[in-house]
Amino acid sequence: MIITQNGEARAVLIDVASYQKMRNAFSLLQMLQFSEVDVKNGKYKPAADVFASLRRKYTSGD
Repeated sequence: MIITQNGEARAVLIDVASYQKMRNAFSLLQMLQFSEVDVKNGKYKPAADVFASLRRKYTSGD
């Protein structure tokens, strides 16, 4: 529902579930934006290195 004042949209009223979905989507977009900045600044590791490290960490106890 759009709430108007003097014929201009001023606010939006939505249900809680829709609001939560929207917040989750914005959070995901924000994480992607942070990730893009990290990649541009060279702060990343190749996926193969990350997975190899995880395998060593979680299979060393077997």
